Amino acid sequence: MRESDLQRVADGKMSGIADADIIRRTRFLVVDGDKAALNSIEQFLIACGAPQVHQAAAPLVALRILQDPHARVDCVICAHKRGTITGLQFLQGLRSGRWGAGRVQNVKFILMMGQLDVSAVQAADRSGISGYCIGELNQKGLAAEIVKALTGPRAVSPLPTMQVAHVNISGADFILVPTDASFARADPASQQNTIGQLQSLMQEQLLAGAVTPIWETPDHAIGYFAPQQHHARLAGLTPDFVRGNLNREITVLRPPLFAVLSSPGSPAYTALLAAEEQAAQGAGDVLYLKGYEAPAG
Repeated sequence: MRESDLQRVADGKMSGIADADIIRRTRFLVVDGDKAALNSIEQFLIACGAPQVHQAAAPLVALRILQDPHARVDCVICAHKRGTITGLQFLQGLRSGRWGAGRVQNVKFILMMGQLDVSAVQAADRSGISGYCIGELNQKGLAAEIVKALTGPRAVSPLPTMQVAHVNISGADFILVPTDASFARADPASQQNTIGQLQSLMQEQLLAGAVTPIWETPDHAIGYFAPQQHHARLAGLTPDFVRGNLNREITVLRPPLFAVLSSPGSPAYTALLAAEEQAAQGAGDVLYLKGYEAPAG
């Protein structure tokens, strides 16, 4: 973090960051094996007005601070790095109550990653993470992520997510998947391809039931794509019923065509896809054979 950024914060110029004064009411514990990064983040938080900032070079050191009744901590900002205990494992140990209940177990927890780690994010999403800071740290971005973590009821996953309704209707289990209305006009091959992707996704999530794409029609009714034997059960679906029963949020690394996303993914996710696409294109580059001569027959 550049000194000029810190100076702007110290001068009170945190423009565009809503509710930034919550940082002035929060006591932090920063965990990172990089001493320079520790000092930089500590200076930043102090410049933002944080009343107390603790430092720890590793999760086990941080744990001793958290368990000290005299060292009150409201929010942990922890780098996800390899070691005896990774940042993710530290989060999981806290949330499971392994290292204490009450304030220790439920402390706000922000995970820092230099780049997006998909498997770690998926595990952190399931483990009650409060927020993420992914990529190179900068003054405005870090403050905004901290504010979101402190004020929001749950973290917004940096991976794209979709909401589905896992419900029982007249004795049969369904997984109602909101889709764009264009699904109804798509060719049969595209529809079947989407259903196949959705079925695989729901199996990964261990959700049982008939996977049923649904959409809102122009007259505000619910359209659905299902076998004939289910039509009588689904005929009474309404938008209010669907909205009231969106009870599962699923991470989808490659969203199926037509799927309606509740979270489209972060800039880090977009960058990951772009890098993968570039790598795939590079793997198929044209081979230049200038000067090559075929061996004589």
